[in-house]
Amino acid sequence: NIFIETDSHSAASPPGSEIIFQSDGNLFWTLKQTDTPAADYFNAYRKSAAFAASKKQYAPGWESHSRFANPQLTRLAVDWRQPADVRLQPDSAAIDAGVNLPKDWPDPLRNLDHGQPDIGAVPAGVDALRTGIKADP
Repeated sequence: NIFIETDSHSAASPPGSEIIFQSDGNLFWTLKQTDTPAADYFNAYRKSAAFAASKKQYAPGWESHSRFANPQLTRLAVDWRQPADVRLQPDSAAIDAGVNLPKDWPDPLRNLDHGQPDIGAVPAGVDALRTGIKADP
């Protein structure tokens, strides 16, 4: 998944380890300027007791392959009224950065993704679903 915050950026904080939960291979970004370097986004969490405890449910640890980076989408504005184009650009940090999903999980686009899985619902080079009354033809 790709998570983009429009006006802030919060630290990675999955639920407590007593919750049956698994999350990994996500990309996080904010449209607002931040003083925190992208490389530091997960550092504190990955050194925490919560991260160590998460390995009891998911061996690598929750969010162990996730990253904080600009997804380089074609067009995305803070103003939600502006049209968005969420296709990945060639230099996107999401390309070949995802994790493999179990083969028995439904993924109708699995065969269209080349190389390692891309992060997000639509692999690079695949046309995104067009919806809404003002969707581009």
